[in-house]
Amino acid sequence: MATFKAEVYAHQKKADGTYNIKIRVTQNMRKKYLSTPWYVTRGDLTRSLKLKNQKYIDLTDDLIKKYRSRCDRVGEAIKTMTVEQVVEIITSDSQEVFDLDIVAYGRAYATQLEKEGRIGTARTYNVAINSLVRYVEREKISVKEITVKLINDWIRWLQELPARKNRERRKGAKPISLRIEGDPQ
Repeated sequence: MATFKAEVYAHQKKADGTYNIKIRVTQNMRKKYLSTPWYVTRGDLTRSLKLKNQKYIDLTDDLIKKYRSRCDRVGEAIKTMTVEQVVEIITSDSQEVFDLDIVAYGRAYATQLEKEGRIGTARTYNVAINSLVRYVEREKISVKEITVKLINDWIRWLQELPARKNRERRKGAKPISLRIEGDPQ
């Protein structure tokens, strides 16, 4: 998880005697520094150049809260990002929110498993995905829609389905319930 801290550096003192407050962004032990619009004088700082003026402490805390909120919208994906990607997310003006189509992701993952030779596991994923698609009656499902209630309702729906009779089953053919579109018999 990215961390943020407001800091002032002695080597960045301006000719007029002011210092720009920087926000240090740390991700995976790498750092980037972001300028803020606020400048402080020596009177706003302690001897060790820490902020002591409550006005600037509050301003930087609010900015850091905004940055954390933007990181929270990305979710778990933030763990795999570089510090540059984190800075891009927190400084972008767009309020683009991370979303994932769980059906497309699941099918892509199943395809990857097939390429790795894990055919049985891939088929299991495809059966589960196809079942979920039949339950919600659409091909696109946002990961944000996956809730405990949806999963429990889906499980109940599966349990209420009548057992399939595999009368059409030929010797050596797969049961109907495990057929996947485009899959040879």
